[in-house]
Amino acid sequence: MDQIIRNDRKRVRDLHAMLGSSNPQEQATARRKLEVLLKRLGKTWNDLPDLLHDHAAQAPGTVDQPPSPFRGRRRKRRRVAGG
Repeated sequence: MDQIIRNDRKRVRDLHAMLGSSNPQEQATARRKLEVLLKRLGKTWNDLPDLLHDHAAQAPGTVDQPPSPFRGRRRKRRRVAGG
């Protein structure tokens, strides 16, 4: 992937977050600005997942995996009646 500076990635993330605003004007402005930024970077909406992912935060040689839903959960013990 092309080298995109950290400020551009942050701007993409910020504008993307603003798309979920409850204010319709803010949503529309964020969409327009995001489209302009993507065009300047030579990217499309299909490139957003890669742009939103923070590669710098990931340790080298690791694979990005979602957290396990079972990690940190404790099983409840059943009590046996009369025992």
